[in-house]
Amino acid sequence: MSLVELLVAMSIFGAVLGATLFTFMTFDTLDRRTVDRTASQDSARTSVDRLVRDLRNLASPTIAVPQAVDRATDYDLVFQTVDSNGPNAGANAANIKRVRWCLDQSTPANEKLYVQGQTWTSQTTPAMPSTSACPGGGWSSTTIMASNLTNTYNGQSRPLFTYNSAVLTEINAIHVDLYSDLNPVQRPSETHLTSGVFLRNQNQVPAATFSKALSGTTTIVLNGSASYDPEGQTLRYVWWDNGAKIPNGDGIVYTYPVTPGSSHSLQLHVFDPGGLEGLSATQTVNVPGG
Repeated sequence: MSLVELLVAMSIFGAVLGATLFTFMTFDTLDRRTVDRTASQDSARTSVDRLVRDLRNLASPTIAVPQAVDRATDYDLVFQTVDSNGPNAGANAANIKRVRWCLDQSTPANEKLYVQGQTWTSQTTPAMPSTSACPGGGWSSTTIMASNLTNTYNGQSRPLFTYNSAVLTEINAIHVDLYSDLNPVQRPSETHLTSGVFLRNQNQVPAATFSKALSGTTTIVLNGSASYDPEGQTLRYVWWDNGAKIPNGDGIVYTYPVTPGSSHSLQLHVFDPGGLEGLSATQTVNVPGG
């Protein structure tokens, strides 16, 4: 074999070897990206599953906790749930804890989902720790649940949480939308993970409504039987007149003694066993003179 033939053979071998190594390196890089991407998505899915589980175990309704959702914004959710790692020592017999889920948006293209917890041993529910930043100070525990999130990447505004009501005591459904992308500037595109939960344990505000009937010039008969509680619980009825509670003015039907020629602005307050209060519209009654 001549020198020229040997050089040609070596060149061909080098080209084939280089192409093979390039193909292998490309495959290895794509494989590592796929593994990392899958791990990131699995972490996000696990986070959503845990959040949904905690929401389904809301610590409501109780006398001490008439509502379970303490804070509800686009990227920050705080609620009270039953601690699966209890029971806690002390007087917290219901084993309630407070949980915060929030999105740290300080690092573009790598937002982090945090879960923070607050536990206590007293019978009284303590004040909520700081929520001015994510994560906030004063919480018993802080854990990063997912990274590489892109809900607000590149100026976008895609809420992590959406609710069926802006009133905390009326929230009974929460939707979660989580966007994950290991590298937003490269393909493949981001992954959208979504879930929703109906808060089966959330205590809702009762509805108060009543009718009135004037009996002569000395009596108004008030009837609050049209009031109701969304959970079907028994209500307590308290009657008010001119902005003040009527002494001994309790009961679903109340016969109110009045003075001839007087004017009354009547309102019904109803309370469920958890302590949530429902208010009726005010109705005015002008009693004829005697």
